Amino acid sequence: MVDAKIEVTVASARTTEVTIELERAGVLVGRVTDHAGNPLPGVSVSAARLKEDGTEAPPEREPMGFGGMSRIEIIGPPDEGESDAGGGAMMVFSSHGPGGGPGAQTDEDGRYRIEGLEGGDYKVNFRDDDYRNTSVSPVTAAQGQEVEVETVHIERGGSFS
Repeated sequence: MVDAKIEVTVASARTTEVTIELERAGVLVGRVTDHAGNPLPGVSVSAARLKEDGTEAPPEREPMGFGGMSRIEIIGPPDEGESDAGGGAMMVFSSHGPGGGPGAQTDEDGRYRIEGLEGGDYKVNFRDDDYRNTSVSPVTAAQGQEVEVETVHIERGGSFS
Protein backbone atom coordinates (compact mmCIF):
# COMPACT_ATOMS: atom_id res chain seq x y z
CA MET A 1 0.00 0.00 0.00
CA VAL A 2 1.32 3.38 -0.92
CA ASP A 3 0.61 6.25 1.43
CA ALA A 4 -1.43 8.79 -0.42
CA LYS A 5 -1.41 12.52 0.00
CA ILE A 6 -2.44 14.59 -2.96
CA GLU A 7 -2.40 18.35 -2.97
CA VAL A 8 -4.23 20.12 -5.74
CA THR A 9 -4.08 23.87 -6.12
CA VAL A 10 -6.80 25.49 -8.18
CA ALA A 11 -6.55 29.09 -9.32
CA SER A 12 -9.34 31.44 -8.32
CA ALA A 13 -12.46 31.27 -10.50
CA ARG A 14 -11.27 28.01 -12.10
CA THR A 15 -12.56 24.45 -11.99
CA THR A 16 -10.27 21.44 -11.93
CA GLU A 17 -11.43 17.84 -12.10
CA VAL A 18 -9.50 15.35 -9.99
CA THR A 19 -10.03 11.59 -10.18
CA ILE A 20 -8.71 9.44 -7.34
CA GLU A 21 -8.75 5.65 -7.63
CA LEU A 22 -8.50 3.79 -4.35
CA GLU A 23 -7.36 0.21 -4.04
CA ARG A 24 -9.99 -1.86 -2.24
CA ALA A 25 -8.73 -3.18 1.09
CA GLY A 26 -9.00 -6.72 2.39
CA VAL A 27 -11.82 -7.72 4.75
CA LEU A 28 -12.02 -10.55 7.30
CA VAL A 29 -15.45 -11.75 8.45
CA GLY A 30 -16.38 -14.51 10.84
CA ARG A 31 -18.39 -15.67 13.83
CA VAL A 32 -17.61 -16.33 17.51
CA THR A 33 -19.58 -18.84 19.62
CA ASP A 34 -19.29 -20.57 22.98
CA HIS A 35 -18.60 -24.33 23.26
CA ALA A 36 -22.33 -25.08 22.75
CA GLY A 37 -22.51 -23.06 19.52
CA ASN A 38 -24.34 -20.07 21.02
CA PRO A 39 -23.33 -16.71 19.49
CA LEU A 40 -21.21 -14.43 21.67
CA PRO A 41 -21.99 -10.72 21.24
CA GLY A 42 -19.55 -8.02 22.36
CA VAL A 43 -16.31 -9.99 21.89
CA SER A 44 -13.37 -7.75 20.87
CA VAL A 45 -11.74 -9.01 17.68
CA SER A 46 -8.48 -7.62 16.29
CA ALA A 47 -6.12 -8.51 13.45
CA ALA A 48 -2.34 -8.33 13.92
CA ARG A 49 -0.15 -8.51 10.82
CA LEU A 50 2.33 -11.44 10.81
CA LYS A 51 5.93 -11.30 9.65
CA GLU A 52 7.33 -14.02 7.39
CA ASP A 53 8.54 -15.98 10.44
CA GLY A 54 4.98 -16.09 11.83
CA THR A 55 5.54 -13.59 14.65
CA GLU A 56 3.43 -10.45 15.04
CA ALA A 57 4.74 -7.44 13.17
CA PRO A 58 4.72 -4.12 15.00
CA PRO A 59 1.93 -1.88 13.72
CA GLU A 60 3.24 0.24 10.86
CA ARG A 61 0.21 2.47 10.39
CA GLU A 62 -3.51 2.67 10.74
CA PRO A 63 -5.91 0.76 8.47
CA MET A 64 -5.77 1.71 4.82
CA GLY A 65 -8.55 3.45 2.95
CA PHE A 66 -11.63 2.25 1.10
CA GLY A 67 -13.02 -0.41 3.32
CA GLY A 68 -11.29 1.27 6.25
CA MET A 69 -11.47 4.92 7.06
CA SER A 70 -10.45 7.59 4.58
CA ARG A 71 -10.41 11.34 4.75
CA ILE A 72 -10.76 13.91 2.04
CA GLU A 73 -10.41 17.51 3.11
CA ILE A 74 -11.12 20.48 0.89
CA ILE A 75 -9.42 23.65 2.01
CA GLY A 76 -11.23 26.44 0.22
CA PRO A 77 -10.06 29.81 -1.02
CA PRO A 78 -9.27 32.36 1.70
CA ASP A 79 -12.02 34.35 3.29
CA GLU A 80 -12.58 37.89 2.16
CA GLY A 81 -9.76 40.14 3.34
CA GLU A 82 -7.18 37.31 3.66
CA SER A 83 -4.16 36.91 1.39
CA ASP A 84 -4.63 34.65 -1.66
CA ALA A 85 -0.91 34.02 -2.24
CA GLY A 86 -1.58 30.30 -2.90
CA GLY A 87 -4.10 31.04 -5.62
CA GLY A 88 -7.15 28.98 -4.66
CA ALA A 89 -8.40 25.85 -2.96
CA MET A 90 -6.38 22.83 -1.92
CA MET A 91 -7.54 19.22 -1.50
CA VAL A 92 -5.78 16.87 0.92
CA PHE A 93 -6.46 13.12 0.71
CA SER A 94 -5.31 10.75 3.42
CA SER A 95 -5.61 6.98 3.32
CA HIS A 96 -5.08 6.61 7.05
CA GLY A 97 -7.91 6.10 9.51
CA PRO A 98 -8.33 7.51 12.98
CA GLY A 99 -6.29 6.12 15.89
CA GLY A 100 -6.22 2.39 16.64
CA GLY A 101 -5.56 -0.71 14.59
CA PRO A 102 -7.96 -2.85 12.60
CA GLY A 103 -10.60 -4.48 14.77
CA ALA A 104 -14.27 -4.95 15.54
CA GLN A 105 -16.75 -6.23 18.11
CA THR A 106 -19.09 -9.12 17.50
CA ASP A 107 -22.77 -8.34 16.97
CA GLU A 108 -25.82 -10.08 18.52
CA ASP A 109 -25.24 -13.09 16.23
CA GLY A 110 -21.54 -13.31 17.17
CA ARG A 111 -20.46 -12.00 13.75
CA TYR A 112 -17.63 -9.55 13.12
CA ARG A 113 -16.15 -7.68 10.16
CA ILE A 114 -12.62 -6.25 10.09
CA GLU A 115 -12.06 -3.89 7.18
CA GLY A 116 -9.12 -1.92 5.83
CA LEU A 117 -6.51 -4.71 5.74
CA GLU A 118 -3.56 -4.95 3.41
CA GLY A 119 -3.17 -8.34 1.76
CA GLY A 120 -1.12 -10.77 3.86
CA ASP A 121 -1.18 -13.09 6.87
CA TYR A 122 -2.74 -12.05 10.18
CA LYS A 123 -3.24 -13.39 13.69
CA VAL A 124 -6.88 -12.80 14.67
CA ASN A 125 -7.30 -12.25 18.43
CA PHE A 126 -10.54 -12.71 20.37
CA ARG A 127 -10.91 -11.06 23.81
CA ASP A 128 -13.75 -11.00 26.34
CA ASP A 129 -13.62 -10.62 30.13
CA ASP A 130 -15.77 -13.72 30.70
CA TYR A 131 -14.00 -16.02 28.22
CA ARG A 132 -10.49 -17.24 27.58
CA ASN A 133 -8.45 -15.15 25.18
CA THR A 134 -8.21 -17.03 21.90
CA SER A 135 -6.26 -16.49 18.68
CA VAL A 136 -6.35 -17.99 15.19
CA SER A 137 -3.40 -17.78 12.80
CA PRO A 138 -2.41 -17.54 10.11
CA VAL A 139 -5.46 -16.04 8.45
CA THR A 140 -4.76 -14.64 4.99
CA ALA A 141 -6.43 -11.39 3.96
CA ALA A 142 -6.60 -10.83 0.22
CA GLN A 143 -6.41 -7.34 -1.25
CA GLY A 144 -9.85 -6.32 -2.52
CA GLN A 145 -11.59 -9.47 -1.25
CA GLU A 146 -13.73 -10.52 1.68
CA VAL A 147 -12.36 -13.64 3.40
CA GLU A 148 -14.54 -15.81 5.67
CA VAL A 149 -12.69 -16.99 8.80
CA GLU A 150 -13.88 -20.32 10.24
CA THR A 151 -16.20 -20.07 13.25
CA VAL A 152 -14.22 -19.67 16.46
CA HIS A 153 -15.45 -21.38 19.66
CA ILE A 154 -14.13 -19.80 22.84
CA GLU A 155 -14.32 -21.31 26.34
CA ARG A 156 -15.67 -19.65 29.46
CA GLY A 157 -12.97 -18.48 31.86
CA GLY A 158 -11.60 -15.01 32.49
CA SER A 159 -8.03 -13.86 32.34
CA PHE A 160 -5.73 -12.28 34.92
CA SER A 161 -4.03 -8.97 34.34
